[in-house]
Amino acid sequence: MRLSLFDGMNVIRRRASTLIREGDTSPEVMAEKITQTFFRLIHALSPTHAAVCLEGEGATWRHQLFPAYKGQREAPPPELTSALPELYRRLEEAGLNTLSHQGYEADDVIGTLAAKASRANAEVVIVSTDKDFYPLLELPRIKQYHPFERIYLDATHVSQKHGVTPGQFADWLALVGDSADNIPGVAGVGPDTATKWLSEHIDLQTLISRASYIKGKRGKSLQDSIEQLRLSRELVQIKTDIELGINLKDFRCLGG
Repeated sequence: MRLSLFDGMNVIRRRASTLIREGDTSPEVMAEKITQTFFRLIHALSPTHAAVCLEGEGATWRHQLFPAYKGQREAPPPELTSALPELYRRLEEAGLNTLSHQGYEADDVIGTLAAKASRANAEVVIVSTDKDFYPLLELPRIKQYHPFERIYLDATHVSQKHGVTPGQFADWLALVGDSADNIPGVAGVGPDTATKWLSEHIDLQTLISRASYIKGKRGKSLQDSIEQLRLSRELVQIKTDIELGINLKDFRCLGG
């Protein structure tokens, strides 16, 4: 099995922003051109199975933990919102299934499907520009594909860009924070400090246990931020164990 998991709104919003700039804003045109984008990616990746994963309805478990989660995010442009029903209809009609789960983000649905497929010895490609998926690259047979740069992202990419392994990336992200999701990091701690600390202490749990030994302003900031840091670490963790009640075989591509 070769499984492609699309981070649906990640792909859709980025393609839609280009179409809006170009003036292609009618629902029918946007739906048609975004559908074409998905099938160009299907052609490039040649999966046997695929799913477009979307956000579940309502507040997620992350909002329940941290109400300010993604609080600064703008709503999708109205041109895109008008096109979504027709887009989803076209995708389903063409045999590309959409999937969501109430109370969870697409990231968690993708994480669960990717981990399940990896355990079944499938080859998995996560199609997204989002760095939040980097921790999943630690699992065997999982890769990430940037749909617009058309490159694969792997453990080497993560190490070269951030100086940590995929298994350390969620710890790194909790330390520096994620402005895109409104997740706070440790005040005064940037990428270089986070990378240095994790190279010395291996993981966040060990770093926290040694926080009292870290001197200077950043050490003090770390010591003062332990509870928030634990919360941030929980927020950046992608779920891999949602009960979805589906069979991966149901997502076979037409002709796959």
